[in-house]
Amino acid sequence: MGFLLMSPGPTMLPDEVLKAGAEPMTNHRVREFSLVLRESMDMLKPVFGTTANVFLLAGSGRTAIESALVNALCPGDKVLVGVNGNFGNMLSAIAQGMGFAVVPVGSDWTRPLDVDEVQRAFASDSDLRALAVVHSETSTSILNDIASLAQICRRYDKLLIVDAVSSLGGVPVDMDRHGIDIVASGSQKCLMAPPGIGVVAVREEAWPHILASKSPRYTYDFRRMKEVADKPLPQTPGTTPVSLVRSLHKALSMIHEYGIDSTYRHTEKVASATRAGVEALGLSWLPGRQHATSPTVTTVSVAGNVDVKALTEKLYDDYGIHVGRGLGKVAGDTFRIGHMGIAQRQSILDTMAILGSCMKKHFALSVPETAAYDAAKEVLDS
Repeated sequence: MGFLLMSPGPTMLPDEVLKAGAEPMTNHRVREFSLVLRESMDMLKPVFGTTANVFLLAGSGRTAIESALVNALCPGDKVLVGVNGNFGNMLSAIAQGMGFAVVPVGSDWTRPLDVDEVQRAFASDSDLRALAVVHSETSTSILNDIASLAQICRRYDKLLIVDAVSSLGGVPVDMDRHGIDIVASGSQKCLMAPPGIGVVAVREEAWPHILASKSPRYTYDFRRMKEVADKPLPQTPGTTPVSLVRSLHKALSMIHEYGIDSTYRHTEKVASATRAGVEALGLSWLPGRQHATSPTVTTVSVAGNVDVKALTEKLYDDYGIHVGRGLGKVAGDTFRIGHMGIAQRQSILDTMAILGSCMKKHFALSVPETAAYDAAKEVLDS
């Protein structure tokens, strides 16, 4: 079977994507590469659900998030930040580190951000400039309702800045439809490309804020990025990571060939199969059926019945499967299975089969070791 990368990013890559990144190097200013860059940005627009500007940044999803905040806000601006998960906390830390005054909202890690709580915050504090929120909270699999949050932001005339690092390409974002101002993501998750490219989309309505921002920035200044991106042969202000862009271009071509809506349906089905397999082993997953759950990652809870550190180490050392460790408040009782990009049928079935075998051998599993495999296969065959 070989090594299986089942973490919630980076993900396994198609051979075609790897080959695209291995093509001979070229200069990032030549016409041929400018066409690749333009096509990549154009292919990203329907994934973001926008016709507005899309930028590629050398860096990670975190780079994209930092650039979104610093371009849209002024030093000292008050920002409402959703903190209902580990990456919400990280978003808060980034905003604080960039010099913004953070007002946290939604500290409950068991449920999506409360839209009414956000509304009350805006109603009680007119100095708040924006809401920053994680769409798919990768630590707990919570899916925050960015459509409803966008309605609140429009009502109070506030910016909405979304971290879509683990959702873009696996969950509809629909920026233009919902009125989401800025969305930041990365190449290494649902977009099934190598790490190293941040992607950002900026709605037209956000540009007055960007032009008025007094925050110091240079390398990732959206004003300069828009200027060179809008050229007939687009460029980036600095040296573009040529090989990574080629890989991303190929991955986006494959997503469009498969169909964006088909990709969303596939991701949902694989998520359902994974969760059926987990339940068949007597385990549970967060946040549970009562709340909106991201289809791109399953946070498995062992509820104290299994040594999660020993389990994940056994999966990696003995069976060659890498799953994500638990994070933050839920670190001691959870691990995470990513199903993004090309996490296809056989990868999930292999993961479920080995998870059952590992638990049967090392953790006194009371059900047949094929239970997870059988449950997942039933969902995938339906």
